[in-house]
Amino acid sequence: MAKQLKTIKCPQCGSTQKTALAAEHYLCQSCHSEYYLDNDDINVHIRHHEPPPHKECLPEDEIRLLKTLGLIVVGLLLLSGALTLFFRFEKAAIPVKHTSSSTSTTASPTSELKKPARYTTFVCSFLPHSQQKIYLSVVEKVSGSGVQQQADDPESGFYAVFTDLTTKKIVKKVRINSHAKARWGTPSKSWSIREFADGKIYLILLQRELFQLNSDTLSIDPVGETFFSGHKAFQSGIATIDFVSHSQGSGFTILSNDGKRLYYYPVIDKVYAGDDAIYNASHFMRNLLPDHSPATLYKFVGPKFPKEGDKKELIKITYLNNNGGPISIPQRLNWYEGYDPESKTYVGPATKIRVLDDADRYRIINFKNLTDPDRIYFSPVIMYYDQKNLFIAVKENASPDAAYNLQKLDPDSGAVLWTIPSPGIQDIYPFDDGFLMEKDCTHLYTIDADGKTQTTYTLTYEE
Repeated sequence: MAKQLKTIKCPQCGSTQKTALAAEHYLCQSCHSEYYLDNDDINVHIRHHEPPPHKECLPEDEIRLLKTLGLIVVGLLLLSGALTLFFRFEKAAIPVKHTSSSTSTTASPTSELKKPARYTTFVCSFLPHSQQKIYLSVVEKVSGSGVQQQADDPESGFYAVFTDLTTKKIVKKVRINSHAKARWGTPSKSWSIREFADGKIYLILLQRELFQLNSDTLSIDPVGETFFSGHKAFQSGIATIDFVSHSQGSGFTILSNDGKRLYYYPVIDKVYAGDDAIYNASHFMRNLLPDHSPATLYKFVGPKFPKEGDKKELIKITYLNNNGGPISIPQRLNWYEGYDPESKTYVGPATKIRVLDDADRYRIINFKNLTDPDRIYFSPVIMYYDQKNLFIAVKENASPDAAYNLQKLDPDSGAVLWTIPSPGIQDIYPFDDGFLMEKDCTHLYTIDADGKTQTTYTLTYEE
């Protein structure tokens, strides 16, 4: 029987694209079905199977990149393993001294060598009301390397270190009972400290925990809920707590759990609700408390609208103080060339009659100019003052690179009594017949009444 010529198509999908596997035995390139021809009955037999997933070839540059990354990963793993073995054997060879024995032993290869404790100082202050010459440092002690190890270490935590400056020795080092966990890298502004008008010293941790210093027992004690229990405004609880600014006096700014902004002044035991209430309470003569009294401050004052040739002048100011209640010490005062209350006329810039801007707002009752007419103050700063002493820091000249000098002035006349270099002095405290100069929380020195250096201190926190 003669064969008819026909196009062979895949009986499964109809494709003519095929591959010959054997005589009259084919594989469809489209659906991957196998089929063959039966000459007797011209039947086509099919064997169908699913093709493997189609794989797209990556470009050669991507293949090279993947290979390179793979080699880098393998290299880092090998290096990490090598370093681990190296340091493990290094630690095994270091002798470790134990406090319970005077002999040295060697740690086993599987033991971990504990890192020495590290200290971070947060706040510090000389305690003028203590019986001894005590300097307080609030520090964080951290042992170990990892964050979890530091938190779990029983020695890690916040400590109050009390140093006797007479003997230069630590008289007490006590752990502060706080909820916050100590760890290396705690923000530097976590702690704040303030002495209030009644002499009490408070500390705040992370705007969450309030403490009070006990100068008699040399301890820092948590302030309990009873501290605020006398006021219904705090019944919902306290979300955050902080000190008001120094210029506002002896108070706390508090956010209650129900979202209210409150200001609490414990010396007078009074609460002010909201910013408007505290502003009115701290400004203007009409809002003074009955128990107010005169107080003194010193300020550098210049014209409100300065012109070339104008200069700062040192002014002694008497104002009315609320004695533990809200106040507002001006951060900046200006001469006001305008209305003279004595003559009840406006005065021009050429006259020597001057009044202070906003005198009523800051409760200023009088002032005295202590400036020598020939004196020029370059970048002056008030450092410290009391009834008998006045210190200023001032640059030698107008150069931005000029060094600062510390000058002691007569508090009534402004006359310069003596001048010494001022290498980074941050704070000044009365100390015996002289003064304690604080460069930072670990570097201190004392001077006598004539400005001569007496004793230097470098504080440490290990007994």
